Amino acid sequence: MTPAIRLGDDGREERTAPPKRNPGLERARLELDGIATRMIRTRGHGAPAVLLHGWLDNAETWLLVLERLAALDRAAIAYDQPGFGVAPPLGPGNVLDQLADFAEEAVVQAAERSGRKVVVVGNSLGGWVALRLAERRDLPIAGVVPIGPAGIRMAPLFFTADRIPAVSQIIGLPAPVPPAVTRRVVGRLYRALAFGDPASVDQNVVDRFTQFNVARPVIRQRIDYAKRIRADLENPFDADAIEVPVTVIWGDRDRLCVPAGARTLAGMLPHAKIVMLKGVGHTPQVEAPEVVIEAIEELAANA
Repeated sequence: MTPAIRLGDDGREERTAPPKRNPGLERARLELDGIATRMIRTRGHGAPAVLLHGWLDNAETWLLVLERLAALDRAAIAYDQPGFGVAPPLGPGNVLDQLADFAEEAVVQAAERSGRKVVVVGNSLGGWVALRLAERRDLPIAGVVPIGPAGIRMAPLFFTADRIPAVSQIIGLPAPVPPAVTRRVVGRLYRALAFGDPASVDQNVVDRFTQFNVARPVIRQRIDYAKRIRADLENPFDADAIEVPVTVIWGDRDRLCVPAGARTLAGMLPHAKIVMLKGVGHTPQVEAPEVVIEAIEELAANA
């Protein structure tokens, strides 16, 4: 069912406060694999974690996980991936290949810094990329944690967000639309689709998501990315090539990547551990960060 998202002013002031800075985390702009982007990381030890966000999202989605990993003295790093956050648009050609090549370089650099194999964690589209990386047996990967991974059983809405009435109005209106209105519409859509209990989500989480999804051309472009990956559903990844440990985390209220996909994935990867979370939606890293931490620590301990 398409969520009802109303276009217009709801009487609340637009929140534009910058995200709070955590002294245990380091932030920087940098270039990775020839792509100008930014990172958020912990200065910990042991087997590091590389964290890959999902479609329309950015590195800020991992803040709760990063804060907890910092407290555990676990090295971890999250990037804005190509096409999202502050990173430049994706180029022509296969979307997943571009994201996987970028993530591969992130893994290689994390392994070189630490001298250890890497735990790759990805949500949604990032989870699909993590499974693609797991195919590459030459990479120093200790294990992967796909969280509500795309590419298995996906709701049609993932590919048709431009048909949601409020979204189609936002991107189709010939007249300018105030950024505050765009942010409210995107924020309501994010709440409706990403969480098991939309009303319980901290507004700061929503603000961190919407800050990079305000310009209408950018929104159109990112919706197009989703349409471009649809053909890859016929062959999402090579299950036979994956030998590293896999821990799958899935919310039973996921509205974008259908929870029944967990059974499909279990059939594709019989050795995978499947963790189904009751009452959680598409972003367990926000709603249940402790479960994500447990999966990372378990794989890192065996690296």
